[in-house]
Amino acid sequence: MLFHRKTSLHYLLILSIIFSAVIFTCSSLYAAKQQLLIERIEEALERDQGFTPAQRVDYLSAFRQELAGYSGDILRGERIEGSEVLLSVVTEGSFNNADIKRTVAIASAAYIAVSRGSDADVVEGIALYGFRKKNVGANEIETWANGYRDCVKFGVPDYLAEDLVFNAVENGWDANTFNSLKWVLVDAAKAGYPMEEFHSYVMASFLKGGKRPGALGAKAMALFKDAAIKGKMPQIPQYKGSFIPRAKDLQEPAPKAEPAPDKPTTPEISEKPETPKKQKQLLKSAPKSEPAPEVKKSSKGLLAKLEGAWNSFLGVPYVWGGETKRGMDCSGFVQSVYRQVGVTLPRVSREQWKVGVGIKKDGLKKGDLVFFGTIGGGGRISHVGIVTDPLNSRFVHASS
Repeated sequence: MLFHRKTSLHYLLILSIIFSAVIFTCSSLYAAKQQLLIERIEEALERDQGFTPAQRVDYLSAFRQELAGYSGDILRGERIEGSEVLLSVVTEGSFNNADIKRTVAIASAAYIAVSRGSDADVVEGIALYGFRKKNVGANEIETWANGYRDCVKFGVPDYLAEDLVFNAVENGWDANTFNSLKWVLVDAAKAGYPMEEFHSYVMASFLKGGKRPGALGAKAMALFKDAAIKGKMPQIPQYKGSFIPRAKDLQEPAPKAEPAPDKPTTPEISEKPETPKKQKQLLKSAPKSEPAPEVKKSSKGLLAKLEGAWNSFLGVPYVWGGETKRGMDCSGFVQSVYRQVGVTLPRVSREQWKVGVGIKKDGLKKGDLVFFGTIGGGGRISHVGIVTDPLNSRFVHASS
């Protein structure tokens, strides 16, 4: 009996060694299939036909220098998302012929922020906004992205959280100022105060100057607490942020569409070298969903109004989450243009993609929406514009 037990243990030991070897081999093969960040970037640049060989070399060289210790990251989990955001920023930079080093710096900062746990979609929007400012790095993007997340988590409306970021970027706030005002908004949301009025009061008062964020926050909380008891709204100073106020007493009239010029010319009407593989993939994966609100493309009157609407926004700067003529992002621009002609579209480009009906490139007409994915055929919707001249592949868009 003892002999058999030893024999059984002997066989178990052998089987254990074999099993461990199999596991090690499988793990090694799995690890071998995983891609490094710099390899993903190189592959994506190679696949995209919009870059020249010289540009590919310049991008890779800049990324190796900018990413430093991150270029050898194995792509898994949040790092995969981060790489997609990085490539999305490169796409946007190429649309606007932005400086390669500047594009790489912003894209690398976005990747680092996502790899540290910040929300990918939020980081992407903020990173594109970062093109407008110098010295925007991973720490700033991470602070703004996490601040946005905290606001929304505790009940602050997303468009007000976006406006907080807008003010931080435009006014060069440091992290302490930004975080102090963030928690002021969170406290107001927890208390159930009317958030548009509270936000407008705090932002207008702080931008006017004279008070520190903490002291201003305490004053605002006391003022709105007293107003809630008395049932009377305090006087709200005039405030124009990056959003369209929803509150009845703060609403501004919708901008009137200007008549379209005979030959509209603008740096925002763009052409992009064709990338057939990317377009085919996006068309092939077009979602099956409810059709968008019916628009009669044969109506010359409607097309004239559309053209007047998009021309009325020419020259407006890019602002992540923006919906006004102080600034707007690509999807906000599309939504605002169609709102002027009575067509309601979702706020975000990925949602706008879902409500439409996929069509082939040769079926495009003036006024249709055209969507773009990140380089490398990832299929992630990162940009949207409105077709102005389908024969010459021209479109109008809010460029970062």
